Amino acid sequence: MGDLVKIAFAQRKILGRNGASRIIAEQMRIFGEKGHDIYLYCARCNREAIGSGIRVKTYFSLLPGKEKRRRGYAEGYEKFCRRNGIGLAIGNGDTVFQDVLFMHNMLEAEHRIIKGGEGFRESPIFQIHDRILTEQKYKVLICNSLMMRDYFTEKYSLDKSRVRVLYPGYDNEVFNTADVKNSSMVVRERHGVDRKYTLGFISSGNLLKRGVDVLIDAMGMLESGLSKYISLLLIGKDDKIEDYKRRINEVNPDIQVIAVGSVDDIANYYKTIDILLHPAHIEEFGMTLLEAAACGVPVITSKMTGFSEVLRGDERKFIMERSDASALAEMTTVLLNDAHTRAVIGASSAITAINYSWDRYFSNLFEIYEDFSLLR
Repeated sequence: MGDLVKIAFAQRKILGRNGASRIIAEQMRIFGEKGHDIYLYCARCNREAIGSGIRVKTYFSLLPGKEKRRRGYAEGYEKFCRRNGIGLAIGNGDTVFQDVLFMHNMLEAEHRIIKGGEGFRESPIFQIHDRILTEQKYKVLICNSLMMRDYFTEKYSLDKSRVRVLYPGYDNEVFNTADVKNSSMVVRERHGVDRKYTLGFISSGNLLKRGVDVLIDAMGMLESGLSKYISLLLIGKDDKIEDYKRRINEVNPDIQVIAVGSVDDIANYYKTIDILLHPAHIEEFGMTLLEAAACGVPVITSKMTGFSEVLRGDERKFIMERSDASALAEMTTVLLNDAHTRAVIGASSAITAINYSWDRYFSNLFEIYEDFSLLR
């Protein structure tokens, strides 16, 4: 890919658990292994999450107000890159200038769908996103789904020749169909899971965005004859997770609901559940869905997730037109009552996921860099 260069990544917070942080950390690792000199420009980071060999520049400001601090960070990256002779500047939605812009969120669409109204326009982070996409100071914009590409292209009249879609990847050495029995035993013993069927509602956080309200209503629609055989794992960093558990038990006391919270060994949980329920109101991609599919787990989701774009064949029968409690309850019932279909969809999903490993991701990413004469 040409000579070794200094590569700088910009991300205000990279803490390791959410999809964007994991994508960035994986990119830094791969580029570092290729011998490039890697810098991270951030406000906060988890040093363990980003690995070794990364030069970290922490942005600090005493400016009053979040808006001014965000603007200072957004504008400071260009100066940082010039001072350090950066050959490739990579941004992730927090900086005005960059060679390669990765967008991970559709803030306006998310706000309109979940909250409605125009309040999002006062948000400092929306104002930065709006400025980034209006000024278009990048050589290529990389979106993580067709949904995102089409939304931004239409809203900001983007030059389509400078926009690419690249679905996120996953670690196939961690997320796979091996050792399912032992993984399941670990989780079952840890949480006292004792029902015939185990459902999972899994995210890095922000469970409302992922449709926990729809999940609650759907669980209330399941028949008691089936519900008494169900354990439901709620996984994700969310201050209201215990409240969500209570509300599910109120609408359906027969289900064993376990509020797990945030976990480190997430692969064990994927290998425990029979179905992943992900009725997201909007999900720009959804790495948890890809990881679950790689573990052979059938996924029920909606067309408002970017991940739904990669599903094929009969896997698509369990994509809702929109996040809908009735449809979610119906699809869940179908899969739980049909072990054969559940197994077939799970096996098919695992095969589909193979096409989206990190190796494939970086092969496609390097092709994009070649197309735009980067790293030369």
